[in-house]
Amino acid sequence: MFIDELNAKKIAAISGPSFAIEIVNKESISFMLGSEEKEVLDIISKLLGRDYLKVEKTEDIEGIQIAGGIKNAIAVGSGMLDGLNAADSTKAAYLAKAMADMSKLIVKLGGKKESAYSYAGIGDLILTCMSHTSRNNTFGRYLGMGLSVKEAFDKMEGKTVEGYNMIRTLYKFVESNNIDTYTIKTIYNIIFEGQDVNSIRNV
Repeated sequence: MFIDELNAKKIAAISGPSFAIEIVNKESISFMLGSEEKEVLDIISKLLGRDYLKVEKTEDIEGIQIAGGIKNAIAVGSGMLDGLNAADSTKAAYLAKAMADMSKLIVKLGGKKESAYSYAGIGDLILTCMSHTSRNNTFGRYLGMGLSVKEAFDKMEGKTVEGYNMIRTLYKFVESNNIDTYTIKTIYNIIFEGQDVNSIRNV
């Protein structure tokens, strides 16, 4: 966490379902603003406040940062289902399982369970998993269409896929802590162990 690396308390994190172009276009956007310092929350929320920009405050800065990383990993699996032309029912079941996994991980990593159900949690998860504008979803979609990992990266043309390395990190964590997380383990096995991409359907 930044707060640990910088050895500072007057720091905040912001996370929520948003694409930069939609903020520029002044679409209705909602964020979670996290800080352990009430003064910081009050100052930044006032600075960010706009008619089209809703900011909810939380002291759980850890939880919203963790959620922001986890959703990128999970979105890769959602993209795989898109590439496989999976049924909407299958995609919904996957998201339900993903939500349960996100909640477990947030708590285990030191955040609050409530953050999983906030704009930074389920809000950003849905956006990243369902939108083809998402880089992580797009990468997963290429894998679902039958491309190899290398071919999928080539198609990304240098765009960052945050979920790729996050999957590796989360997999090590869940394995070392014996945490049952279907989404993380399945995505890891498909990308790094050569497991059949169709296994993502088995929710």
